[in-house]
Amino acid sequence: MEKENEITEIAKTESGFCTSINEALNATLDCIEKKAKKRDMSETLQTGFGNLDFHKGELIILGAWPYIGKSTFAISLIKQIAVDNKNAVGLIIPGNFDNSQVSERMISMCSYIPIEKIHNAKLEDSDIKKIHDAATKIYDSPLYFMNTPNCSLIDIKIAIESMVKKKAKLIVIEGFEFLEELVDSEPEWYRASIESILNNLKALAMEFDVPIMIVMDLPRPEDACEPRLTDFKKYMIIPRIADKVLFINRYRNKDNFICQEAKLIIAKNNNGSTGNIALLYQIRTGLFLDRARDLEAV
Repeated sequence: MEKENEITEIAKTESGFCTSINEALNATLDCIEKKAKKRDMSETLQTGFGNLDFHKGELIILGAWPYIGKSTFAISLIKQIAVDNKNAVGLIIPGNFDNSQVSERMISMCSYIPIEKIHNAKLEDSDIKKIHDAATKIYDSPLYFMNTPNCSLIDIKIAIESMVKKKAKLIVIEGFEFLEELVDSEPEWYRASIESILNNLKALAMEFDVPIMIVMDLPRPEDACEPRLTDFKKYMIIPRIADKVLFINRYRNKDNFICQEAKLIIAKNNNGSTGNIALLYQIRTGLFLDRARDLEAV
């Protein structure tokens, strides 16, 4: 009996030991009301692709099988946000993707001139004018680069801090596997290194109150028709840590050399719904478009 009295006293005196539903409900309602009031303060960033929004402090994974177009989708996304909507974006490139490649691809997407023509300089006078018009549009866009091969987490933190000071609403990291911590990691510690890096990047997203999107390769299984969370296999820690996991899939049509059907798969979303967004892929420019909105542009 004495023991029961002790337990009762603890329940009475320890704050939070026993909570009623009305207390929990009041706290939840307060949280909802605060979020509703903050909605006018740009808590979300519209991507321009369906109903997909990015939230402050999110860690986002964008994955795809090899040669599907994850990097060009990332550039299409940056174009939509930074060039078309004038929201600042920071692009961090630890790998072998350089600034000129991004600029050329962006010009191709904005001018609708095939990237091959730009590479080979097989241009007509009308093409030159379109390129200049596209460059003028891109020139004033709030897009910032950090291109440092095999950069470290410390380098990334410094870059993010600088980009956020320039009002960056999104940070994109292209070439995750080239980060110094992964390049130098021993095979037996590789998984632990990935986990540590992702946790640190998630902490940076929350510290700087900005979404961070990591672009990475996804192993292609033999039996799959489209990418899925289980494709991460022994690195399932990746989707567990991420707030959003996005996949790109493209359906190659050998009879169509202009445009192909594609799909953006929202496989995990802690701040919204999952599902698919129909896309169109312009083969000659690498531009991904929202099928429902941009069908006439193809």
